[in-house]
Amino acid sequence: MPSAATMKMRSFDETAALHDICFVLNVNSRGWILEKICRVIESASGSVCFYLFSERNDKLSYPLPAARNYFFAHFALAVAVMKNYPDVKSANCFVWYTHPDLSKGVTKDDLVNLAAACTLVFTPCSLNRETLVEWGAQPNNIMVPLGGADPAHFQPKTRTGDGAIGFVGAYYERKQPEKMLEIAYAMPDKKVILVGPRAEDVENASLVWHHWERFQEFQSLPNVEYIEAHYDDFPQHYRSFDVYCSTSLLEGGPIPAIEAMMSNVVPVISDTGFARDIISHGRNGYIFHPSSASEDIISLIRQALANTETDIAASAARFSWEEFGSAIWRGIRGDIQRDQKVSFHESTSAARYLTRGFHPVEQRGVWMRAAEAELTLPVAENFEPKEIEFFLWIPAEGGETSVTMQFYVGGKLAATHEVTARAATYRIPVNAGYLTDRRVFRVRIETSRLFKKEDWPSNATEKRSLGAKIGWVRVR
Repeated sequence: MPSAATMKMRSFDETAALHDICFVLNVNSRGWILEKICRVIESASGSVCFYLFSERNDKLSYPLPAARNYFFAHFALAVAVMKNYPDVKSANCFVWYTHPDLSKGVTKDDLVNLAAACTLVFTPCSLNRETLVEWGAQPNNIMVPLGGADPAHFQPKTRTGDGAIGFVGAYYERKQPEKMLEIAYAMPDKKVILVGPRAEDVENASLVWHHWERFQEFQSLPNVEYIEAHYDDFPQHYRSFDVYCSTSLLEGGPIPAIEAMMSNVVPVISDTGFARDIISHGRNGYIFHPSSASEDIISLIRQALANTETDIAASAARFSWEEFGSAIWRGIRGDIQRDQKVSFHESTSAARYLTRGFHPVEQRGVWMRAAEAELTLPVAENFEPKEIEFFLWIPAEGGETSVTMQFYVGGKLAATHEVTARAATYRIPVNAGYLTDRRVFRVRIETSRLFKKEDWPSNATEKRSLGAKIGWVRVR
């Protein structure tokens, strides 16, 4: 692949986009939560997707395919790719920003600049968004889709007060496992269960708990049970818990907190990640400072064990993977709000909405380059559309006073207009019957006259094949 120095930025060309979304991940994410997030987005999108697993964060291990959208599962990958392969900016770039971490060779300024370069930054909690804004990032393109779990798998149980204290997840030093050990020592009368991944289910073997230097001491305690399980088997183990505890110094989630809450297990977790977004302290769980002493955490655990009546599952019902993936996909595809004007002098709009038949974007809009061109216009769920407005015109140098253009929506002829060289607004009446099941208008524009190279007068400045130029579109 050519170096950044030899590459020039190109305008988005929809005919060159092989994939709707290219997910870029570190190979260590294979089989774990970041790949899960990408798979959920893919499922919600119904799109043509590609997965690139790189062995390094600072340099891609494989060539980057052409795509409409690039979704980076780690910010360090996004920073490196945008520096070394700036061509990606001709499409739309999105990044999943799990949590603040400046140990990856990425600075605060890098992250602020990354947020500005991305169409959207997705981060799992409002705490991360606040941190990025404090560092100087603009808040308008930072979105917080709260994580999820599958309610069909994590079913509510009845708490008795005698259930286990559960810890769930892979091994990281930032999870402060010594506090887990201190809790197990201090509560010999309570069952403590640690559920972690199997070595064969994760790419990075260091995520298995045997790499913790005090693991044998922890596992040897009579009240401790360690379980390595495939993720599909996690729900059955939550049924043994009355309390889920996370002592981590830093989290993007933790996702197990939602899984536990769906299982009607009381969360007692450190104030990191989305703790404040999903828990009201003392009502549906308990939050403590990451530096809290184990004695203070134990006090909260005992309060949680004593609480056998609160319906924890009800407060987690809205946090499904389906809604999580749909929220991110709505951000990626750019759901059009009522009366929102979508301008086509921007590559962002081109990558999202132009399907085929257009030249690259330029000043004031985008030209049709074929007698037929197609757009895909996703519509937000908060209104029922009545019409689509197109602001367009034909080339003045073509010598025609007007050209007949037909507008098909959902395969049905919705309107016919005589379009002139004078830029004007043309209205196409629509209704919900034209929408697909994903609330998308598929619009095909057919022109009776395509101005080709041989049709231009000898003194014409334009030599390309042109139909009409679209300046903007609006759904009302």
